[in-house]
Amino acid sequence: METLQNNGHHLETLAQDGDNKVVYCHQCEAFHINYETISIDLKKVAVETLINNLRLYYQRYKGAVDPTHRCIHIGTPYMGIRLLLSISDLEDFGTLLREACISYDRRFWKSLDN
Repeated sequence: METLQNNGHHLETLAQDGDNKVVYCHQCEAFHINYETISIDLKKVAVETLINNLRLYYQRYKGAVDPTHRCIHIGTPYMGIRLLLSISDLEDFGTLLREACISYDRRFWKSLDN
């Protein structure tokens, strides 16, 4: 994992695919997520909820709409803010978030052993 510094905050890169990246801020105790044109900060429970929502929407819309057409609205914890994603986005974004959570969990449990 790459460690970054941002305004004195300790950031760890948990998952990255090109410009898409999830970093964890230890001071904020939040995941800073950048995917395509989306930049959102979420706590772990919200990330897990988003992963489940992406999976459910993927199952519901796969094969029903053009896989590259951004027409699927995904709610966020922020009132009035939704993500507009395609089937391909649902799959890629979900994979990025799952990788970040797995990486976070490995780091968290490893730190408990010390």
